[in-house]
Amino acid sequence: MPMAEKGGETASWKAAQGIAEIASSAVLKQLTKPIKMPWDKNPVLNPSKAFSSCWPDLDQSTIGMRDFANNAGCDSVDVVPTQTSCLEHTLKRAKLAACVVSPDDMRLRSLSLIKVMLDADRTTTRLALTVEGGKSGPGALSKSIRDVLTGKSTATIYKRTQSMFALFTWIRAQGGGTGLDLTERRLYNYLCWMRDSGKGATSGESVLQAVRFFYSMFGFNNFEMTVCLSPRVNGVAKDMFLQKRLLQQARALFAPELRALEDAILEERQPHIVVIAGY
Repeated sequence: MPMAEKGGETASWKAAQGIAEIASSAVLKQLTKPIKMPWDKNPVLNPSKAFSSCWPDLDQSTIGMRDFANNAGCDSVDVVPTQTSCLEHTLKRAKLAACVVSPDDMRLRSLSLIKVMLDADRTTTRLALTVEGGKSGPGALSKSIRDVLTGKSTATIYKRTQSMFALFTWIRAQGGGTGLDLTERRLYNYLCWMRDSGKGATSGESVLQAVRFFYSMFGFNNFEMTVCLSPRVNGVAKDMFLQKRLLQQARALFAPELRALEDAILEERQPHIVVIAGY
């Protein structure tokens, strides 16, 4: 009986192999058979058939068809690998990368905002008026702004531009013309609005520094520094600065606390705890 069972299994295996070979040859024959269009079947619709003898014989490629035909007669199904989801970590890396701003990017943003402000009305600044009168062609204002700010720190340009652009947008929202029509009343009203809105303690002084910076770099027409930066304007900025919370010196550490920090630095294995304890 065992021999009979073994012989039966061998016969069934050979039969399955024969069926697989027949199916493979049939599929391969069907795949290699050229497809005939309606105009190929009817000689009347294919007048160029007479010139086919002059064309080179381009047989259909059978690369990869034999593998497909062999797999067609098999019952096994390839297991599709499952893709591991890593979207959460990808989003975290993208978020951290977006927070990193290079100095070149900060400088480019600042120069773009300055150009927007000067382009709003080229008669309000001496630099824009000079470029407009010179007829230097397209891009002359951007080049002039870049040349004026050569040698200035990127951080300084960025801070002054942000403060000035906030003043620029507020003046335009209040119906103050193009945004760079600076007057003593507008500066005073803007600083009062900042104080009432609870802005930062140093934001008022930052606005005055931005006005001085833009006046020295680009020049404002119809603007007098001593008149516009009046005592009441400076007073509002000083009053805002006085609201700044005083720094309190931390107490000295006791001996057990220092000993615990030293033990954490020497014995702790987690790097972030060692760094925190070291500071």
